[in-house]
Amino acid sequence: NMRVMIIDKDFDHFDSVKEILTKRKDFDLTQVPAYQNVTEVAEDFHPELIIMDVDQYRHLGLLIENYLSHNIPVIFSADCKPTQIGKLSKLNKPFGYILKPVKERELLMMMDIVINDIERKKVIN
Repeated sequence: NMRVMIIDKDFDHFDSVKEILTKRKDFDLTQVPAYQNVTEVAEDFHPELIIMDVDQYRHLGLLIENYLSHNIPVIFSADCKPTQIGKLSKLNKPFGYILKPVKERELLMMMDIVINDIERKKVIN
């Protein structure tokens, strides 16, 4: 199973993502609601994918850049507000984006893209 760490204080968003992804049984999920705990949880959980609320990026920018440099995909999530979309467009090297409230089809499509990319990189290496 792919280990997915969700960095978001929005429990409704986490519950929505969890409900969608547990249907496939391919994912182990953990939520980190407070950015202060991300390092501890990541060291114990060893995520293979991070889904992170865009507002948490300002607190975790350097840490997230470290994950990106180790080829751990990061997907940013955001509300459908013009200010949020503007923030998304300024972020460095995200793997992708999902909008809140999350839609099952969009999330599963993004997850398939991530899985295919990881598998492709394994074959190349």
